[in-house]
Amino acid sequence: MAPFDIILTATAAIALVALAFNSPGIVRFLKRPWGVSGREIDAKAAEMLARYPDAAYQAYLRHEQAWYDQDGTAQIYWLRIRVAIWRKRIKNQKIR
Repeated sequence: MAPFDIILTATAAIALVALAFNSPGIVRFLKRPWGVSGREIDAKAAEMLARYPDAAYQAYLRHEQAWYDQDGTAQIYWLRIRVAIWRKRIKNQKIR
């Protein structure tokens, strides 16, 4: 067997074992950050824009805190809110 085949076989075996022992956990982990609807993200972005004059910075601080806490779900949540804030600001700008 070539080295690539060995690596591929070992990776597949590890993935199968992980799925066999923890498949609900893996599925929950992968779906959890994206389980928040776009409407909820847009509502939170609108709330932050109404509440803070520097909403993008506030969202950045929360995103950074999630990074330091090593909370992947919160990181993706706040990243999506930051993108929504950015889109709302671009949409509201007047282009001459």
